[in-house]
Amino acid sequence: MAMRPYAPFGETFYAQAPFRVVTQTTIPASAEQCFATLKAGELWPKWIAAVQRVEWTSERPLQRNATRSVYMKNGAQIDERFIVWDENQRMGFCVTESTIGGIERFGELYELTETTDGCHLRWTF
Repeated sequence: MAMRPYAPFGETFYAQAPFRVVTQTTIPASAEQCFATLKAGELWPKWIAAVQRVEWTSERPLQRNATRSVYMKNGAQIDERFIVWDENQRMGFCVTESTIGGIERFGELYELTETTDGCHLRWTF
């Protein structure tokens, strides 16, 4: 499958996208623990059955403009660039290119807020 570029966007797109989904949950872990889990590419296949592997393609430390590739079990590849990175608080990416057609733009934003018994996760895609 050939890679095709996706249209770039900035942080405001998460709130202004013509189609978006926002979901929220409370997790019994600290925001720091949740953020570390979101960064751990090796854990993604354990949460999402369709994901084969996730590889960070940028140097450490991970930060804004970090890049990674997500490989799906169906053979699809998704390359991402992180446009939001506030350690232990927020991380968000835009897809730069993918083998998946029919989509012009796509991204996800994870927002973590500490609570008295863990953290609140808001996920926008």
